[in-house]
Amino acid sequence: MASWPVNIVDNEPAPGLDWLPVYAAAIGAGVPPRKQPGKGSGLRGATNSKARKDYGWEPVHPSWREGFQTALG
Repeated sequence: MASWPVNIVDNEPAPGLDWLPVYAAAIGAGVPPRKQPGKGSGLRGATNSKARKDYGWEPVHPSWREGFQTALG
């Protein structure tokens, strides 16, 4: 059976404009400046549906918010 790459993301993919300030605050860094909307927001359109359906994968942390809180909080 061939192996193919699979995108692995949480259940709540978010653009960098949403998660980067939360991450920066969690690690005690300064809040990065916000870019103009529509100019490189960091949204990449990834999904975990193939990993869930074909491989039975489930994320350890269902969202980036929970993962940051657990790992960094």
